Amino acid sequence: MSDRKWELVTAVHDPILAEILKGLLEAQGITVHIVREGYQAAYGLANQPGTHIEILAPNDQVADARQVIQDFNSGKFEAAD
Repeated sequence: MSDRKWELVTAVHDPILAEILKGLLEAQGITVHIVREGYQAAYGLANQPGTHIEILAPNDQVADARQVIQDFNSGKFEAAD
C-alpha cells in the first residue's frame, strides 16, 4: 500500500471543466484523482445545483497543481492570435 496522501487542489461544479483541468494537470506531469459527490453524481446528472467535483493531487504535487490551475484561470494556456 502506498503512503501517498491525496489533498484537495480545487473543487468545481462543472464535470466538463473537471475533465479539462484533469487533462491539463496530467499533461504537466501531475497525478490527478477526481471525486464526484452528491446525489447528482449517483444518478448521472451534471451541472445541477449541489454537484460537487473535487480534484485531488498527491500532497507532494499540490503546490504545482494549484499553480497550473492559477495559470489556466489567468489565460496562460490560451492560444495566441
